[in-house]
Amino acid sequence: FSSTGSSEIDPEELFDMFFGGGGGRRRSRGPRRGADLQMHVKLTFQEAVFGASKDLHLRYETVNRKTGKVQVKERDVTVDTPPGIDNGMSLRLAEK
Repeated sequence: FSSTGSSEIDPEELFDMFFGGGGGRRRSRGPRRGADLQMHVKLTFQEAVFGASKDLHLRYETVNRKTGKVQVKERDVTVDTPPGIDNGMSLRLAEK
């Protein structure tokens, strides 16, 4: 932890410094198996009213446990939005 320079402070690391947690282990970055990824998607009025199928391109970072290097992973998923979805609503997708 350094107060000089332009380095960013990881809030989780700061919290762990004060309250303990993990015995100095750093939590791996990126989504864990079953972790949530969030994405904002814009729909037209017709898509929101009648529902639509959207192809999404997900891009996220993970840490390779063996090497400790950050890897960028990508995958495509198709999401079916239900009719009548409203602004700000969240959809939860299982096993995608």
